[in-house]
Amino acid sequence: MPFVILESDAGPDINSIKIDGRRGAVAAVRHLTGLGHRHFAILSIRRTSGPPIVHMPGQAKRPLLAGFSLDDERLDGFKQGLAEANLSIDDVPIIETTPGDPSAGAVVFDNVPEATAILTMSDWQAITILDEAVCRGIEVPGHVSVIGFDGTAESARTTPPLTTVAQDVIGKGRLAARMVLDNQPPRQVVLPVELVVRASTAAPRAKIR
Repeated sequence: MPFVILESDAGPDINSIKIDGRRGAVAAVRHLTGLGHRHFAILSIRRTSGPPIVHMPGQAKRPLLAGFSLDDERLDGFKQGLAEANLSIDDVPIIETTPGDPSAGAVVFDNVPEATAILTMSDWQAITILDEAVCRGIEVPGHVSVIGFDGTAESARTTPPLTTVAQDVIGKGRLAARMVLDNQPPRQVVLPVELVVRASTAAPRAKIR
């Protein structure tokens, strides 16, 4: 039976479709460092159930529970983008949360109050940050910039509208269906992503004129 694997490396003998997570993560960091940000927090995706896991800098080892290759690619992209700005991911707090966990925003603001920019691996993580910012009276992007990943329809309707790394989810689904129905020799497709800049990111407060 023909099938397609999504967002994972499946080898040359299996149909697969994935997005260019590394390039998207690099673009996100470049956008923020270009605005002048140097103090970051990262939300990575926890693929097991449970509360957020906080990995602070200075720990001897920071093993993450990421279970998908896409998660590792995005972390590598964040690492590359930070290195381009002479920053190290080892100095950045990383918090693992399940997408949409309502406690994620509180964990970030309680543990990393000095961050001026927050990188996330999903729009739903970013939306929890925006929600918590409203509850605490924290201005976005005046006090902290937030960037999502995926380009969901909801990201355009947040307050403020969310800057995000967008993928063509509908196009990816159509391509997967076509690959299954065509039943041709296996292909491994990497789809591009696009940085969509909206109102949730700006220069850090000290640089705003």
